Amino acid sequence: DVLNAQSALFQTKRDLAKARYDVLVGSLRLRQANGTLTVQDLQAIVELDVKAAQIQIQDAMARVSSERGTRELAREGLRLAELRFQEGAGTQTETLDAELALTSADTALVQALRDYAVANSSLDRAIGKSWVRDGEPDVVTDIAPADTEKK
Repeated sequence: DVLNAQSALFQTKRDLAKARYDVLVGSLRLRQANGTLTVQDLQAIVELDVKAAQIQIQDAMARVSSERGTRELAREGLRLAELRFQEGAGTQTETLDAELALTSADTALVQALRDYAVANSSLDRAIGKSWVRDGEPDVVTDIAPADTEKK
């Protein structure tokens, strides 16, 4: 529940930052059309992009943590369902439902990891860091394979 509350807080902060960003961008487009865009205006845009990306990263990190917990609960649920089935106290339907819950938890975790990667890319873009190195795309290396594989 604490993780869900943190995630909701980050979501609210992200929405607020996006609203501020949208207002500023609208104002800057008007200034650009009038020919009055300044260096300070461009700096403000970059600062807002960086802040929005940081909030997205925090939100994604909270989701990854939450989804890892959900996956562990689903894994334990499957273990218990299989034990009940082996002892004759459970049904095949319960086991299949537990497998589905684990698959859903794995999918949600992968989506959260993807959101984290996208948020990091947004931050890289906001600070002007290129994702291309010597003409080749950079490979994501900081996500452990254990985070995405089903056990």
